Amino acid sequence: MNELIVFFAGLGLTAIAWLQIRLVGRLTGEQAELTRSLRLAETRAQQLEQELAALCSASMVAGNQLLRMEQQMRYLMERQTKLHPHSPSDRCVARAVQMVDQGADTMQLMESCGLTWGEAELLVMKHRGNG
Repeated sequence: MNELIVFFAGLGLTAIAWLQIRLVGRLTGEQAELTRSLRLAETRAQQLEQELAALCSASMVAGNQLLRMEQQMRYLMERQTKLHPHSPSDRCVARAVQMVDQGADTMQLMESCGLTWGEAELLVMKHRGNG
């Protein structure tokens, strides 16, 4: 009877040892798979960080270019505003409109204001049509 108990105890210990070895093997395989997944995730995170840095750099360059364009546009608008009231062509057109209102024809506008035939004709048609 003691031999039977010793046999079953040994068999039980063997079964426990076998199960423990299988469990450790399974855990080791899962641990290796988790380690691989973690490495892949870390690699992807590094790639995304590099892409984000490149996007930020490109955004800074584009922002600086936009700022320079806005400054240039503001400068040109200010310059245009300063030049516009003193434009000789505006004064000439205003004078031509007055002449049309006083009855001048296309030829008189061409001679007095230096307008082309098309410009003079257009002014005559526009201002006589409205008047």
